[in-house]
Amino acid sequence: MALVPRIPILPENMNLVNAQTFPIRKATPAMAETADRQSRLLRTQSDPNILNRLSMTVSPPSGTTAKLSKPPKVHVKVQHKRSVRNRLQRRRKSHANHLKSPSLYILQYESYPYAVEEAKILGIFTDINKASLAATTCGAFAFSREGLNDGMEYLTPTGRIRIVMQEAPILPLRRHPTAPEDLGFASTAMDKIIALRNFTQPSIRSRPERREREQRVYLAMHRAPEATMCIGLFADKAKAWYAALKQYGIVSWEAEVQEEMRWMDETSLPHIKAKIAGSGRHFWSVEVFKINEVVRRIHLEEPVAPALTTVRDV
Repeated sequence: MALVPRIPILPENMNLVNAQTFPIRKATPAMAETADRQSRLLRTQSDPNILNRLSMTVSPPSGTTAKLSKPPKVHVKVQHKRSVRNRLQRRRKSHANHLKSPSLYILQYESYPYAVEEAKILGIFTDINKASLAATTCGAFAFSREGLNDGMEYLTPTGRIRIVMQEAPILPLRRHPTAPEDLGFASTAMDKIIALRNFTQPSIRSRPERREREQRVYLAMHRAPEATMCIGLFADKAKAWYAALKQYGIVSWEAEVQEEMRWMDETSLPHIKAKIAGSGRHFWSVEVFKINEVVRRIHLEEPVAPALTTVRDV
């Protein structure tokens, strides 16, 4: 007996033509990604070993370093090309080194016992080595206790020699000796022409005189009963005398001055002698020295006296 398929019987009120149809949606990429995420979540929940494998791939084990996916970037400063304008500009040097004036070294002698007689200046030198050599020629045989620290004090058979560092003066501009002092205030036009001609055409004979004048310095000094102070070194005698007068004015303002005396010596150098109440006699003077020469201003009783000779170009 053959089986006859059963045909479902539809209700009478249902019409196939009027039946509602439901369209099938097409799968989008977002829907596919969501389904993939849900399937992976179900697999991880069903298999716990997957979590361990995922953790190993994400973070390295302890004691090891992770491998970077990209090498680190090194920031290199890019040197911009200088423009033609900046490249052609001339660099100006700082004038700090030019403004700093050099130092001179004063050789000062004090006899035993100290602070009884005034100190005497033996010479002025441009280098510490020249000053040290001049001290040995003047009888210095060893360093004193203070000289062991800085090398600026020596012992002699009759006293001690100290090296005092002083700021060197700023030398004036070179001027030809034949040019008159009142170059800009000549009386007539002819005088101006002659002065300018002499100024622009210097003679060879005047060079030694100019060199000798430039090697001289003027020292303003203040001699007191207890010590001798160097006020300063100057290239001009008038400036040195002004510095000595200024120091004298300070002392006379603070104390009473008695028996003041002023005079000029045979070399036209000014001097002041005054008695200060309660301090004794003080002297202010201007002395001229040639650089890198030892002057004969002391007379030692020891056989070292003939050693006081001129030291040049040491």
